[in-house]
Amino acid sequence: MASALELLDKGFEELLDDTGGGAPQPGSEAQAELDNAETGTDGLHWGPDPVSTTHVLAQIRLAAASDQVRGTGKLAASSEGGLFSPWAPGRAALEAAGVAYWLLEPNIGARERVARGLTDLMRSIRGARRFASKAGVDFDFDARFDDAATTAAHLGLTITGEGWGRYVGSDDLPSKTELVEAISGPDNEGIYSIFSGFAHGEAWALFETLRYSPDVKDPSGLGRTLRQPSLPMSYFAYLTAMTASGFGRVVERAGAYYGWSSSRWQKRSDESAALLRKWARDS
Repeated sequence: MASALELLDKGFEELLDDTGGGAPQPGSEAQAELDNAETGTDGLHWGPDPVSTTHVLAQIRLAAASDQVRGTGKLAASSEGGLFSPWAPGRAALEAAGVAYWLLEPNIGARERVARGLTDLMRSIRGARRFASKAGVDFDFDARFDDAATTAAHLGLTITGEGWGRYVGSDDLPSKTELVEAISGPDNEGIYSIFSGFAHGEAWALFETLRYSPDVKDPSGLGRTLRQPSLPMSYFAYLTAMTASGFGRVVERAGAYYGWSSSRWQKRSDESAALLRKWARDS
């Protein structure tokens, strides 16, 4: 299972190498949006920066997700990783990938894509403001938030809501639950809850381990029966499969939008899927 995830991370690195660092390829939807913004086609008299900024926001999420995918595999394989630690990077991988999935939705056009990018930035500023207020950081977040809204207005984009609840375009950034479920498929509506249960140390998730715990002898010599927490392999199979499939689905969407093509990515992806199928058969 760990090898399946490490193959995906390696394949993503090779995909970036094969596409000039993940650059939009000629003839791709991404390149067309950049070209139209630079030439003023379709009324987009913006220059390329607004589109490029949205690309950066999506690709930093892909990079973070890839890193967390590998970390999930390493912790799942490590004898010192325990039962709970792999779930936190698995959840982080799906959260980051989910934002990229939303930003790179196909055929929404440059206006909606840039609106989503600005909404993402505004959501990020709100998060930074909450952190700063607790950490005592002195920064004018109100001005930064207003600057993002002003940029949207100058680009001719619609601003919805008031105050700190404002966002740009037709849709606010979905919740993490919605994003993770979007990349996990319609049959996995509870996926975010189970990942979060382990990551946040929720009792209902942690006590689940005791259902599968073997009895062990109390080393104190008092004759008590103790339980050693453990999880069935099916739990780790679920963790691996959801992390792999969610990340893979987002990379495929990114590849379609940017025009990426890499035989090495496809090979790694196929090898990863084959390992998971083999594990399922053998178990």
